[in-house]
Amino acid sequence: MIDDIAAQVRLRRGQVVTVELAGPDASRLCDELDIALDDGREPYVYFVLGRACRTREQAAVHFTAALRLPYAAAAGWDEFLIALGAGAASARTCVVVADAQELLADDPEARADLLIHLPSGPHCLGGGWTTLVLATGG
Repeated sequence: MIDDIAAQVRLRRGQVVTVELAGPDASRLCDELDIALDDGREPYVYFVLGRACRTREQAAVHFTAALRLPYAAAAGWDEFLIALGAGAASARTCVVVADAQELLADDPEARADLLIHLPSGPHCLGGGWTTLVLATGG
């Protein structure tokens, strides 16, 4: 089942993909995505706990740490969104959010911002992309 989901994500690079997986299975999905998304240029697969990111402040801190963004990105929501846009056009990134139903649950406007700003690509001048996988508890 998890390998089927990884294959589905592979076909939707640069998009938001919603899947029904419980937290431990979402963690296993990361391992499978490391393999499924590797096409000669190793992708970076990151894991975030949605239940730890209910507010803008929490999300900025957790996503900054998970994505290894510059420390300044954790200073606030605007700084975080700016740091998201400053990445290399060749980076191939997949972010898996476990318990995604709780991601920014206290701030629907911020959730909409994240769903717009995080996924991107494929970029024509670098071949990179960022895919966001929202794993809701199954």
